Amino acid sequence: MKIIKLKYRKVIEVKPKSPYNFDATVFKPSNYPDLLKIYKTGRYWFAMRFWNKIYGIKMESLGTINKPMIKIVFFSSNKITKEESNKLMNELDFRFEFSRDISEFF
Repeated sequence: MKIIKLKYRKVIEVKPKSPYNFDATVFKPSNYPDLLKIYKTGRYWFAMRFWNKIYGIKMESLGTINKPMIKIVFFSSNKITKEESNKLMNELDFRFEFSRDISEFF
């Protein structure tokens, strides 16, 4: 097994559309255990392969359900370009539905 050092990082803060429950969105206890993901209340770490590159991603809730704010840190073996971080953010928006309006459901 080859160890990859993810020495570069880029920090982004995102404001999901409220209401947004970080813990209920990222933590899925019905999923099978996955050693590449770690969840603790308000924090989520995972590895992701995207466009043939490996990333470490740390997400941390800094807000509330009604005023959500998430700090996202991308870790990579190479410097992360603005275009790359935009594509990663689009993927995370799709996966974690930062832009979805669930106010009627909530």
